[in-house]
Amino acid sequence: MRIYQLNPTEDAARIKLLSDMEFVQSAIESPMQFPDSIKLRATQIPFEGGAKQKIRDVTFIDYTRTMPVFSESLYTQLVDNVNLDVQWRPVDVDGDTYYLLNIFDLINAIDADKSVIENVDMGDRVVVKADELVMNEDAIGERWLFRDQLNKSRSIYCSKEFVEWFEQCGFDGVYFKPVYDPAYRPFKLAPYTKDVIARPDVYGPGGLFPRYLHHFENKT
Repeated sequence: MRIYQLNPTEDAARIKLLSDMEFVQSAIESPMQFPDSIKLRATQIPFEGGAKQKIRDVTFIDYTRTMPVFSESLYTQLVDNVNLDVQWRPVDVDGDTYYLLNIFDLINAIDADKSVIENVDMGDRVVVKADELVMNEDAIGERWLFRDQLNKSRSIYCSKEFVEWFEQCGFDGVYFKPVYDPAYRPFKLAPYTKDVIARPDVYGPGGLFPRYLHHFENKT
């Protein structure tokens, strides 16, 4: 079982909510379903210089990774092919309809005892800093998309099956950062050069981490 984390691509357009931002923020902090009375509206955040571009199949609200917004094409194909225990809410983005993914039922996916993690006190909240994650595969089961209970995780995790389906369909807007694979232990979330050299099929060019290599060149 290989698990990935959803992340926005650096050149992907972002959106900002024009309505109900306080409710969405509270739903991130304390996961809950959206009532039907919530009618989400948003607009694209212009790039530097005021330029805008077509929003891709996955975008994110401002700088949160917790509630991605999917294009109508991605949403339709996903719900037609997979039974997901999630809530979808339509979002009007500058007149076009997108769908916000709300995973309100968090699971015990991360094995806190076996993982290498640190709780960092930020004053108003505690942030989990992870060096290595070990997943509870039984808890994840056949889920394609999920959130973890630990620290009310703000990350969206997904299965290898979802990644393969997403790429085969030709969708875009996110990159998938691998965070767990029992065949490669320890699986470092921020690998050093020695990790990259030892496991080129995982971290090296043509593997899973080619876009990160420049971050690790000076690490030993």
